[in-house]
Amino acid sequence: MQLEFADADTAYSVLSNGSSALFKSVDGGVNWKPVKLDFLKGLYSISDVQFVTPRLGHIVVYRFIPERSDHVYRTEDGGRTWMEITPDKAYAPFGSGQVYFTSSQKGHLALGSKLYSTSNAGESWSLRRLSNFVSSKDMHFFDDNRGVLGGWDGSFAYRGLVYVTNDGGASWDSLTPHQFYTDIRTVQYLTENRVIAFTESLWNGMGRMFVSTDQGNSWDTILISRLTDSLDQATGFHFFSPKIGMVTTIKGYVYRTDDGGENWQMLADFNKVLVGFHAYKKDIYVIGRDSVIYTNPSILSAKVHRPLEQAIYPNPASSNQLIQTHSQGGTIWHILTIEGREMAALPANTQGFLPLGSVKLAPGMYLLQAEGRLERVVIKP
Repeated sequence: MQLEFADADTAYSVLSNGSSALFKSVDGGVNWKPVKLDFLKGLYSISDVQFVTPRLGHIVVYRFIPERSDHVYRTEDGGRTWMEITPDKAYAPFGSGQVYFTSSQKGHLALGSKLYSTSNAGESWSLRRLSNFVSSKDMHFFDDNRGVLGGWDGSFAYRGLVYVTNDGGASWDSLTPHQFYTDIRTVQYLTENRVIAFTESLWNGMGRMFVSTDQGNSWDTILISRLTDSLDQATGFHFFSPKIGMVTTIKGYVYRTDDGGENWQMLADFNKVLVGFHAYKKDIYVIGRDSVIYTNPSILSAKVHRPLEQAIYPNPASSNQLIQTHSQGGTIWHILTIEGREMAALPANTQGFLPLGSVKLAPGMYLLQAEGRLERVVIKP
């Protein structure tokens, strides 16, 4: 599933990979209506969607018949009408085309080993070929000049590839990790100099983050370890600053780092497959495979501490128990659902205990937040 917010109210979504349906929301994602794509006939799927403004956007469509091919369409009226701006007869293996426009005129299109750039809204395109590149997974630009593209080489070794440009697509420098299972899931050109690429595979300690602090000229490798499930797989990540970032996984976990990826703290267990993660400014959206979007901005504002530094006991707890929080008496703890809805605000007593008996909580996982600290607690039946 893909989610794209053009502003705080207007969002576009493709419900699942391989889907032929595009949806639009004008109330911040609360309600959705299908966007009519009557001009598309036969079997097709939407590979990518990206909007520059609420009205200006692009989609990449993968057609199966009469022959396999990729097509790019542009709308300038919020999806009411579309025009095709495909550069030529093109085909991206696995339906993996990626599009990214930095303005109404300047944009880039990745189709397999072909990378196209335009400076006139798609009326004409320049072409560059990328060596060893078969399938693109994600593309992101910091501004008109600085961008990054990530994917893999198409082999069963799942070797990743990262390409970086700092001149608007005129040239691209590459990072080619030699290790197995380094296929890139998500990329981000975070600041004027910092570039991040996150691998898809996390299992058996093979998860990696590649970080460059000099516009892609050199790279450091950070191993992603100490996650809850060693057989997990990343489905999305986003960094809000060089230190603070979050990642979602296919096993249903949400993790956060406060030190640039060296250590990760689990924030939530959704107990369902998560297929993506999207951030618009300070709003966070976690996407389930059941096409449900969860938002919890409080996760971002909370400062995460290590479990030993802020232990909560007992955990799991019963709804009529006292929970020891190791906080000062009078500290106000906010009890939130995983979706971010506040259930109650309770003061800790003089011994730092939190009385749950005064709140009727259904069994499940909750977030406890106080003074910038965020902890999890499970309520038993």
